[in-house]
Amino acid sequence: MDEDTMPKDVIADAGSDLEDLVPEGYKPPPMAEPETTPWGIDISDADFKKLQAGFRPADHDDKWFFLATGPDEAGITSIHIIRFFSHMVFYALNIKPGDGDRFKVDSFTYEKKVSVPKTEEEAKEHAVVLCRGHLECDFEVLPEYDFFG
Repeated sequence: MDEDTMPKDVIADAGSDLEDLVPEGYKPPPMAEPETTPWGIDISDADFKKLQAGFRPADHDDKWFFLATGPDEAGITSIHIIRFFSHMVFYALNIKPGDGDRFKVDSFTYEKKVSVPKTEEEAKEHAVVLCRGHLECDFEVLPEYDFFG
Protein backbone atom coordinates (compact mmCIF):
# COMPACT_ATOMS: atom_id res chain seq x y z
CA MET A 1 0.00 0.00 0.00
CA ASP A 2 1.50 3.36 -0.96
CA GLU A 3 1.39 6.57 1.08
CA ASP A 4 -1.52 8.01 -0.94
CA THR A 5 -3.86 5.23 0.19
CA MET A 6 -2.71 4.98 3.80
CA PRO A 7 -5.07 6.59 6.32
CA LYS A 8 -3.26 9.20 8.40
CA ASP A 9 -5.78 11.12 10.53
CA VAL A 10 -7.04 10.11 13.94
CA ILE A 11 -10.73 10.07 14.77
CA ALA A 12 -11.23 12.91 17.22
CA ASP A 13 -14.72 12.14 18.47
CA ALA A 14 -15.45 9.93 21.49
CA GLY A 15 -11.77 9.67 22.34
CA SER A 16 -11.35 6.84 19.83
CA ASP A 17 -7.88 5.59 19.02
CA LEU A 18 -8.99 4.22 15.63
CA GLU A 19 -7.30 5.58 12.56
CA ASP A 20 -9.53 7.67 10.34
CA LEU A 21 -10.33 5.23 7.57
CA VAL A 22 -11.71 7.78 5.16
CA PRO A 23 -9.73 11.02 5.42
CA GLU A 24 -10.42 13.75 2.88
CA GLY A 25 -9.50 12.46 -0.59
CA TYR A 26 -9.06 8.81 0.51
CA LYS A 27 -8.85 6.45 -2.46
CA PRO A 28 -9.36 2.73 -2.03
CA PRO A 29 -6.22 0.74 -2.82
CA PRO A 30 -6.30 -1.31 -6.03
CA MET A 31 -7.12 -5.00 -5.84
CA ALA A 32 -4.19 -7.38 -6.37
CA GLU A 33 -6.11 -9.85 -8.58
CA PRO A 34 -9.45 -8.25 -9.53
CA GLU A 35 -12.07 -10.08 -11.55
CA THR A 36 -14.93 -8.03 -13.00
CA THR A 37 -18.09 -9.71 -14.22
CA PRO A 38 -21.42 -8.36 -15.50
CA TRP A 39 -24.26 -8.46 -13.00
CA GLY A 40 -27.20 -6.42 -14.28
CA ILE A 41 -29.42 -6.41 -11.18
CA ASP A 42 -31.83 -3.59 -10.47
CA ILE A 43 -31.77 -1.86 -7.10
CA SER A 44 -34.02 0.80 -5.63
CA ASP A 45 -33.17 4.45 -5.13
CA ALA A 46 -33.34 3.80 -1.37
CA ASP A 47 -30.72 1.03 -1.62
CA PHE A 48 -28.51 3.21 -3.82
CA LYS A 49 -28.64 6.03 -1.24
CA LYS A 50 -27.69 3.60 1.54
CA LEU A 51 -24.78 2.29 -0.52
CA GLN A 52 -23.66 5.83 -1.37
CA ALA A 53 -23.72 6.83 2.31
CA GLY A 54 -21.49 3.86 3.13
CA PHE A 55 -20.52 2.51 6.52
CA ARG A 56 -17.67 3.58 8.72
CA PRO A 57 -16.44 1.31 11.52
CA ALA A 58 -17.25 2.59 14.99
CA ASP A 59 -14.80 0.37 16.88
CA HIS A 60 -12.38 -2.53 16.57
CA ASP A 61 -15.23 -5.05 16.42
CA ASP A 62 -16.33 -3.78 12.99
CA LYS A 63 -14.60 -5.76 10.26
CA TRP A 64 -15.80 -3.90 7.14
CA PHE A 65 -16.26 -0.44 5.80
CA PHE A 66 -18.06 0.74 2.68
CA LEU A 67 -16.90 3.63 0.54
CA ALA A 68 -18.54 5.13 -2.55
CA THR A 69 -16.44 6.69 -5.31
CA GLY A 70 -17.62 8.48 -8.42
CA PRO A 71 -19.59 8.87 -10.45
CA ASP A 72 -16.92 8.58 -13.13
CA GLU A 73 -17.16 10.01 -16.65
CA ALA A 74 -19.44 7.10 -17.66
CA GLY A 75 -21.80 7.82 -14.74
CA ILE A 76 -20.69 4.76 -12.76
CA THR A 77 -20.56 4.97 -8.96
CA SER A 78 -18.47 2.23 -7.34
CA ILE A 79 -19.22 0.96 -3.86
CA HIS A 80 -16.04 -0.52 -2.37
CA ILE A 81 -16.36 -3.10 0.41
CA ILE A 82 -13.11 -2.96 2.32
CA ARG A 83 -11.72 -5.10 5.14
CA PHE A 84 -11.10 -2.84 8.14
CA PHE A 85 -7.68 -3.87 9.41
CA SER A 86 -5.99 -4.81 6.14
CA HIS A 87 -7.53 -1.98 4.06
CA MET A 88 -7.95 -4.63 1.37
CA VAL A 89 -10.82 -4.11 -1.08
CA PHE A 90 -12.74 -7.38 -1.37
CA TYR A 91 -15.64 -6.24 -3.56
CA ALA A 92 -16.86 -3.33 -5.69
CA LEU A 93 -20.41 -2.90 -6.91
CA ASN A 94 -20.34 -0.73 -10.04
CA ILE A 95 -23.68 1.05 -10.28
CA LYS A 96 -25.23 3.19 -12.99
CA PRO A 97 -28.55 5.01 -13.17
CA GLY A 98 -31.39 2.87 -14.49
CA ASP A 99 -34.98 3.56 -15.44
CA GLY A 100 -37.05 5.92 -13.32
CA ASP A 101 -36.00 5.81 -9.68
CA ARG A 102 -34.07 2.57 -10.13
CA PHE A 103 -30.36 1.89 -10.43
CA LYS A 104 -28.49 -1.04 -11.93
CA VAL A 105 -25.51 -2.89 -10.51
CA ASP A 106 -23.92 -3.04 -13.94
CA SER A 107 -20.86 -5.06 -12.93
CA PHE A 108 -19.24 -6.61 -9.91
CA THR A 109 -15.54 -6.75 -9.12
CA TYR A 110 -14.09 -9.12 -6.55
CA GLU A 111 -10.62 -9.89 -5.26
CA LYS A 112 -9.59 -13.34 -6.44
CA LYS A 113 -6.53 -13.40 -4.16
CA VAL A 114 -8.60 -14.13 -1.02
CA SER A 115 -9.41 -17.73 -0.09
CA VAL A 116 -13.06 -17.18 0.90
CA PRO A 117 -15.25 -16.85 -1.05
CA LYS A 118 -13.98 -19.24 -3.68
CA THR A 119 -16.36 -18.57 -6.58
CA GLU A 120 -17.90 -15.54 -8.29
CA GLU A 121 -21.36 -16.53 -7.06
CA GLU A 122 -20.14 -16.88 -3.45
CA ALA A 123 -18.45 -13.47 -3.75
CA LYS A 124 -21.70 -11.85 -4.96
CA GLU A 125 -23.69 -13.52 -2.18
CA HIS A 126 -21.17 -12.41 0.45
CA ALA A 127 -21.22 -8.81 -0.82
CA VAL A 128 -25.04 -8.80 -0.67
CA VAL A 129 -25.03 -10.25 2.87
CA LEU A 130 -22.57 -7.54 3.97
CA CYS A 131 -24.66 -4.77 2.37
CA ARG A 132 -27.85 -6.08 3.92
CA GLY A 133 -26.24 -6.49 7.34
CA HIS A 134 -24.30 -3.23 7.56
CA LEU A 135 -26.34 -0.86 5.39
CA GLU A 136 -29.80 -2.45 5.68
CA CYS A 137 -30.12 -2.69 1.90
CA ASP A 138 -33.04 -4.75 0.58
CA PHE A 139 -31.81 -5.96 -2.82
CA GLU A 140 -35.42 -7.10 -3.25
CA VAL A 141 -34.73 -8.83 -6.60
CA LEU A 142 -32.30 -11.24 -4.91
CA PRO A 143 -33.08 -14.17 -2.60
CA GLU A 144 -32.04 -14.27 1.05
CA TYR A 145 -28.60 -15.80 1.50
CA ASP A 146 -27.15 -17.61 4.49
CA PHE A 147 -24.12 -15.92 5.98
CA PHE A 148 -20.89 -17.79 5.55
CA GLY A 149 -17.30 -17.10 6.61
